[in-house]
Amino acid sequence: MSVTQRYIAAILASYAAGLIGSLFVSADFDVWYEALAKPALMPPASVFPIVWLFLYASMGLAFGMLWSKTELWHPWIGCFFVSLLFNAAWTAFFFGFHTIFIALVDAVCLFIIIVALQLGALEIDRRVAYLLLPYLLWMAFAVYLNAGIWLLS
Repeated sequence: MSVTQRYIAAILASYAAGLIGSLFVSADFDVWYEALAKPALMPPASVFPIVWLFLYASMGLAFGMLWSKTELWHPWIGCFFVSLLFNAAWTAFFFGFHTIFIALVDAVCLFIIIVALQLGALEIDRRVAYLLLPYLLWMAFAVYLNAGIWLLS
């Protein structure tokens, strides 16, 4: 597989996580979401899709960049795919099944996985770690938001 093909596959894999998670979102999620008690600093709902479009792109670029330097079955890449699974699962748990606490546990696990990805990327290519930094920061914020919603519910 060429480097270009790896980048394309990496970006598509990142966006696929968002697509897969969205398949579980219930039709009335917006009514349910608006009725939730939300913590301070909650951005408007319109911010989330914009942020995630950017994050999936940066995640895909990071994955492609690292994959262009390693083999497909490198441990970092396996960890990245696990992060995509947890990412899709969070959407399903929170917006699909409305299980706020399980979504929170998922978000905390995902944050820990992203920390591991950051540390692993630092050893291979610092630029990958920089590309993943917005994802790490957003997940820290997402844990705060999810925990706030859980505590207020």
